[in-house]
Amino acid sequence: MPSSVVHAALALLLAVGLLGRYYDRRALVVVLAIVLLPEVDTAIGWVMAGAHRTVLHTMMLSVVATPLLYWETTRDGSSIRGRWGERGVRIAWVGLFVHTFARVALDWSHLAGINVFWPFTDRFYTLDGELYLSATEG
Repeated sequence: MPSSVVHAALALLLAVGLLGRYYDRRALVVVLAIVLLPEVDTAIGWVMAGAHRTVLHTMMLSVVATPLLYWETTRDGSSIRGRWGERGVRIAWVGLFVHTFARVALDWSHLAGINVFWPFTDRFYTLDGELYLSATEG
């Protein structure tokens, strides 16, 4: 599994590109908190066997959070938009993107994989293989 430093570095690179003019120290702290928060499932492992790379390292979190965040940020009376404006909406979407790709997808390619569909199924999946590019073999 990549270290938390690798997750944080990739998250910050993504945030720089996606946040644009909204990127500052506060946005940096929010993005880092979002990308490092899933490590809490290691502590959950003390009470729930096999919780690491299961509870917070699941694609189901992103699948559920995406329509909820869309609904929250597009409705009249949005609490995120009302309190933090367009900046808050952008940071929320970038945070979801960073969680999905800099945290979960990066761990998904690890040898042990992640429990992608938890809590619906208790099976670990991993992405592995190789990329082969040839100019002579079609």
